[in-house]
Amino acid sequence: MTNWQVTYSEARTPLGVDIAQTYLSVKAGLQRFQDHPSHFEIPIDHPDAQAEPMVISPIAWMDPEVELASKFRHLSHDIIKDWISHCALTTHNLSQIGVFCVLPPAMQTGIDQDSLSKAWSLLDLPSPACLLTMESDSASMLNAIEQAIAWSQGKQVQGCLIMGFDSYLGSDRLSYLDEQRRLKTTRNLDGFIAGEAISLIYIQPTAHPAKISITAVAAGVESQPFTSDKNSSGCALTEAIQEVWPDDAELDPWSDLNGESYRFYEWGLSQTRLSALIKGTLGEIQHPYDCLGDLGAAGGGVLLGLAIEHLKSTTENHALIYTGSDKGARIAVCLTKKSVNR
Repeated sequence: MTNWQVTYSEARTPLGVDIAQTYLSVKAGLQRFQDHPSHFEIPIDHPDAQAEPMVISPIAWMDPEVELASKFRHLSHDIIKDWISHCALTTHNLSQIGVFCVLPPAMQTGIDQDSLSKAWSLLDLPSPACLLTMESDSASMLNAIEQAIAWSQGKQVQGCLIMGFDSYLGSDRLSYLDEQRRLKTTRNLDGFIAGEAISLIYIQPTAHPAKISITAVAAGVESQPFTSDKNSSGCALTEAIQEVWPDDAELDPWSDLNGESYRFYEWGLSQTRLSALIKGTLGEIQHPYDCLGDLGAAGGGVLLGLAIEHLKSTTENHALIYTGSDKGARIAVCLTKKSVNR
């Protein structure tokens, strides 16, 4: 594929007001959520135990009293303004950009498919070349990279903006997840910690080596997804990672492992197979969701941002990110950093 340089990546998460702070928090291992300023679990004999897990926050935009649709408007306004300012984009630039946004299910969050258009209009920005909103799952943001690149073929575009937002912290959604035994609580250890975030990446086509580029994207479909009654076969994840793995590289993959046994079982299968298939060395798996909570539709962008921050701060030249969805989508992305001797 043609190289696409990552010109800008940003996020707002439970552990950081930007992606740089989030990366430092993850590397520091801030993961004890019972002591975290935004999350704690109520003892089972507490009068408010039915509200478990309780959520508080010193950060205004993470206030659980703010409805999710309003939260999205505030967060998207904030992060889009930062993107425009950082990249010094003009009105003409913005009219030649494709915008792709992945959002959580409207029935569970109240965020409808017009939410991005409304947020864009509030910023008084010119209409982009494409403004597409997709109801998503946890693999959709990385999948949107493929869609954005495919959309741009044969067009004169400035670049593509991919943005994702999700929150599991609305009361209705928490109740639903608790009923489905998806949340990690004292009553259910095989679950995930609810998180929320917004993330954004801006990519541009380049004919020359860039500081950091997306050099490979691969996707597959798991034949035994979470929604089935069987454990994952691990085949789709293995094939996606194998396809994007750079030769002779030693990588610590950035994953969306979230505490649920289904995903860890799948990774165990893939890890065993990849050791014999790849030309390189499989390092230690990175699983920042034990710090951040599951970030759903925003997770792919946050993982990309974390991997980029990691490349900036190390001598490594490649990073690999993968995500999967309950319905079976599996997608892997390889990032490559321009070596200093080029």
